[in-house]
Amino acid sequence: MRVLLTGATGFIGQAFLSLLNSHGIEVVILGRHSPALLPNVSFIYCDLLNDSDLKDKVIQASCSHLVHLAWNVEHGKFWHASDNLDWVAATCRLTTLFWHAGGVAAVFAGSCAEYGCSDEMLVEHQDYGAPHTLYGVSKDATRRLVMSFGGIHQLRCSWARIFLPYGPGEAPGRIVPSVLDALSGKRPPFATDLKSTRDFIHVKDIAQALWVLLQTGEHDVYNLSSGQGTSISALIKLMAELLCEDASALLALGKSETSASSLLVGDNSKLSKLGWRPELSLLAGLSSIITESKVL
Repeated sequence: MRVLLTGATGFIGQAFLSLLNSHGIEVVILGRHSPALLPNVSFIYCDLLNDSDLKDKVIQASCSHLVHLAWNVEHGKFWHASDNLDWVAATCRLTTLFWHAGGVAAVFAGSCAEYGCSDEMLVEHQDYGAPHTLYGVSKDATRRLVMSFGGIHQLRCSWARIFLPYGPGEAPGRIVPSVLDALSGKRPPFATDLKSTRDFIHVKDIAQALWVLLQTGEHDVYNLSSGQGTSISALIKLMAELLCEDASALLALGKSETSASSLLVGDNSKLSKLGWRPELSLLAGLSSIITESKVL
């Protein structure tokens, strides 16, 4: 196995690259930024949105497997960014070039944002209506295109719908680091929907799931989720308890909306059948983050 990896310097990409390296897998990184190179890892500079030489670079990489994580995920801006459409086109182009170069299997980073509203646990092939954001619509459209292409041309494509990732290196504005900073006095308390229930999954478990899909995933869609829902209120209280801090200011500012979209929890039974289970509970994952923050 020789893996072509995009998004290697991102939050999930760094964890996944480290895991591949621990297994001794040859990796070729395709992107604009090179991480600190590890044994068996090489780098090819490429702007996926604007590279006339992409075909030659994919051929040069000469990889059997593709893991495509790159996309615009700049916090607070990506939901309705115009370049979501550019990423649809870039992903489709990369997929076709990878297949033409002899690639046999690909794993793509999808998103729970592809789902519409539901008041129940989300299952991969049920219809929950249209996504609410341009990002979600774009991811869903990309899934349909690459899965159709792969089915026709015998390219095994596993689509990973990633739920709420958290862990070391997460963008500061996201919910877990924001709550941590507010409870630690590094930022003012802020308002949030306390009843909103989310499926949090540690980045190390995400990396392990991608590795399982790379090896044994079928041509299918998989929820990459913990399967457990946690309200934002419960998250704040748990983090406050771990920090031995008072959560009252954060909780006092909280809203209590009850719309169906407040529930976002994924059924992970399909992925579990491949032998994957999340290893880090939310308590264990948050404890490690808080311990690290105290050291820093």
